[in-house]
Amino acid sequence: VNGKLNTIRDSVLNFLKANNTKNNATVEAASSGVWVRYHASTPVITVTSNNKPIGEALGVSVTVPEPGKGNISYQWFTADGPIEGATDSAYIPLNTGSYKCTVRNTYKETYSEATTDWLNINPS
Repeated sequence: VNGKLNTIRDSVLNFLKANNTKNNATVEAASSGVWVRYHASTPVITVTSNNKPIGEALGVSVTVPEPGKGNISYQWFTADGPIEGATDSAYIPLNTGSYKCTVRNTYKETYSEATTDWLNINPS
């Protein structure tokens, strides 16, 4: 039975590789069958604004390798931790300092996330 499951697993892996989804899936062979588990694609963040004066927005744009597979969420941070309510792709800080944004892609029971480097707000 294990030999047959390994053959099926290898066939599924080849199919996933041919369809460019192998990086977002794992294939497991077990005595009860072959399981394919899809994972959320890691978001790619592009910083759209940095080094802004107080009152101007810091912003990010996001792409994911497989659009439509997952839900994107945002969280902005200071060195002190998450900023309450700062959960959009842009944030307008009211103080000088450094800020960063974590973007999470959630798909089924899995997630992947990426975080920007520190972005700066300068005195006006």
